[in-house]
Parts: sequence; structure tokens; C-alpha cells
Amino acid sequence: MAPIIPPEAETEASGLLLSHPFCDKTCKMDGARGASFGLPLLRLAGVRDDRAIGAAIGAASHGVGTASLVRRSEMQASASSWAMAAAGIFTSLLAALIKMFLH
Repeated sequence: MAPIIPPEAETEASGLLLSHPFCDKTCKMDGARGASFGLPLLRLAGVRDDRAIGAAIGAASHGVGTASLVRRSEMQASASSWAMAAAGIFTSLLAALIKMFLH
């Protein structure tokens, strides 16, 4: 059975010429850390706005972090989804630019 690779890992690996397993593990660890520690750290930093919390968790923690926000707040989950999509698009474009300038 083939391993399941998150889309973020696929984009990062192909854009930056890295191995898929490395990016796969990195994405999973980021998601787990963000889901576990993201909200407490944001609260500790004084962030209270639902949109800001959602955007921070979504951009940093991908799908796992977004899923952890679904049961808390609809606004946080929505902002997290948008931020995750925007981060993915930005990362793809940035990786393409870096690759273009390196060659």
C-alpha cells in the first residue's frame, strides 16, 4: 500500500527538489504541533480575534490544525481554511520562483 502524502508535502518537495518522505513527515509534525500548542501559544501572546487565530493556525498547521478548530469556532475554521489555501498558493509560487532563479 502506497503512503498517503499531504498536498503541501507534494508541492514543497517538487518545487524545492526535496524528497517526498522528508516533506511528508515535516507537514505531519507541523500539523500536530499546531493543533496541540497553537491555540494556547496564541492566547498566551494575547491574540483573541477568531480570524487571526484561524489564519495563524491554518497557515502554520495545515489540515490537522484546521480540523482542530472546527469544534471550537466556525469563524476560526473558516479563516484557517482560507489561510491554508493562501499559504499553499504562495508556497507554490515562491518555490517556482526560487527554482527559476537557481537554474
